[in-house]
Amino acid sequence: MNGDSVVPWREPAVLFAPGLPAAVDALLQRAVALRHSDPAEAERLLLNAAARFPDCLPAHFALYKYYANRRSLAQAEDAARRALREAARQGGFACRLGLREPAGERHPYEAGGAGHFYLFTLKALAFIKLRRNEAAAAEDILALLLALDPEDRSGASVVRQLADAVEEDG
Repeated sequence: MNGDSVVPWREPAVLFAPGLPAAVDALLQRAVALRHSDPAEAERLLLNAAARFPDCLPAHFALYKYYANRRSLAQAEDAARRALREAARQGGFACRLGLREPAGERHPYEAGGAGHFYLFTLKALAFIKLRRNEAAAAEDILALLLALDPEDRSGASVVRQLADAVEEDG
């Protein structure tokens, strides 16, 4: 080489959400950096973030995504369900996994970011259910998503296509 030093490659920071508090972002970024080299520490950091900042939806997202990527699907489902409850609480609507919606109840899209997070987490939960070979439960969630999001702004149709493919193969 001509005397130039080699700059080691660094994984870029993940943008979890604009305006994320620095303390949460630091925990999540460290977890991302360690997810392959020290998965136990990465999990500890994610659990710590979710416990210390329970109202921070990106901390919940990072946790269920971590578990899903590690194929710890029962843990991913538990984390996604906690995320759904928190999003519903923040959005002021009921956390429902069934199809019944009482008349006059606030719709998730009326709840801004928390409502959007709720719908995207429902989509993630449907995917987790498919990966757990629980097609009927995934179908229920997809039906709820269709009722709540008929315009498919959450992109649930992608999971619907996977569910249809699983059904054809089964």
